[in-house]
Amino acid sequence: MYKACIFDLDGTIADTVESIAYVGNQTLRHFHLPELPVENYNFYAGDGADELVRRMLQAVPGGDKVDYEEVRVLYRKWFGENPFYHVKPFEGILELLEGLKKEGLKIAVFSNKPHGAAVEVVEKIFGRDVFHKVQGQTEKIPRKPSPIGALAIAEEFQISPKECIYCGDTNTDMDTGKAAGMFTVGVTWGFRPRTELEEHHADKIVDRPEEILTLAKKRKRRSRKMLKLIASDLDGTLLQNGVRTLSDTVIEQIKQLKEMGILFVSRQRKTVYQSAKTVCTCL
Repeated sequence: MYKACIFDLDGTIADTVESIAYVGNQTLRHFHLPELPVENYNFYAGDGADELVRRMLQAVPGGDKVDYEEVRVLYRKWFGENPFYHVKPFEGILELLEGLKKEGLKIAVFSNKPHGAAVEVVEKIFGRDVFHKVQGQTEKIPRKPSPIGALAIAEEFQISPKECIYCGDTNTDMDTGKAAGMFTVGVTWGFRPRTELEEHHADKIVDRPEEILTLAKKRKRRSRKMLKLIASDLDGTLLQNGVRTLSDTVIEQIKQLKEMGILFVSRQRKTVYQSAKTVCTCL
């Protein structure tokens, strides 16, 4: 059963290509270089701003005649001043996030943007309390496809990588999720074509956000079908510190198991067993 879903930011949950192209072309004009079509930036973005600038300069005549470092610094400066130009969530993303949280999954963002910028963009578009974690690039968290950031999120959530869905729109995202040992989902509404996601072995490719929610629900139902019985010790497990009655928390958890169709049994000494049996039967 999946317990968390980690999303790439640009091109996966947020439509940012116009913002990136706007600042990119503004920077090119400053250095008297020709502008590039907006759709071209789909192939420049995805690996961080520094790599985007490098690809941008390689694509224009005369790009090799200007100083890369000057262009890089100016692009970062201008993008930092205006990172929200025409930026919006993709259609269906807000409903997806709400649905995942209702299913009990933790949701996170892992971006190649600098950490401060990633947090700022996410909070501006989605609000402060939507995601359980937002992670960008820092000194300790290198750029994707390094899996370090994704693994750090799983560790913070106290779950294994196998319990995570990793969603992205580029080869870099698929490589990141694979390296982390997570279930990778490639989305086709972002920067790159389906063929790129296929070539980098996405575990599943989706055309609409609601397909991710369906996947999470299906795996949850499958895990319920597989698990039929939970057996537990009493003393030291359900009953602790000399207490001879089940706590409200334990009773609530047993109720939830019953609702899921999972049988719960526990046995120790007869007198305690009879008490526990009575409680479980009543539930």
